[in-house]
Amino acid sequence: GWTNRIFFWEDVVKKSPQKARSYVSLGGAYQERGLTDFAVAAYSKATFLADDKEKPDSILALALLYAESGNYNKALSEIERAKELSPINSPALHYVIGTVYAKAGYNEKAIKSYKESLNRDSGFVLARYALGDLYQRSGLYDDAIIQYKEIIKADPNSARAYNDIGVIYGKKGMLAEAETNFLLALRLDPDFAPAIKNLKTIFQLKEDRNE
Repeated sequence: GWTNRIFFWEDVVKKSPQKARSYVSLGGAYQERGLTDFAVAAYSKATFLADDKEKPDSILALALLYAESGNYNKALSEIERAKELSPINSPALHYVIGTVYAKAGYNEKAIKSYKESLNRDSGFVLARYALGDLYQRSGLYDDAIIQYKEIIKADPNSARAYNDIGVIYGKKGMLAEAETNFLLALRLDPDFAPAIKNLKTIFQLKEDRNE
């Protein structure tokens, strides 16, 4: 559990107090438990210890923490700090930047960052889902479907991607297509709760339409 993880990383940093990465992991363990101040201290310590090339890791972890607690100004200024330090090449870090922008409501910047992430690793499914979800929230349904279909190409067993496509067809009023995708999701994962719920909604809508 989280308690063990905190104890483990606290022990690691005691034994090797000069390792930045260990402080990043400790910060993550604190963050999971909601110990925000401890997490900020750990990430800050990591940033202090890291060389310029490593610093963006801890700075962006801090940015994400600020964004998740609604402190968008601090989150955005941490992003700028990370960008100034060294070129960001890691797909994961571009994904983090995108997530901070998305939480702060800068959808266009978020989309650009998720695309940067996928340019560096086209198989990075987390970024692909995030991009699809952002397109969906922005009403760019066709763009969202393209992303979810890319996920299915890479992972044909993704119940979630079929469910997300079904949701979009539902929003477009294309109930037959929505139903097909929810059924595909449930064929892959019969216990996938969102698809079960969505399928019930579709049956209800079709009944209301007398289809």
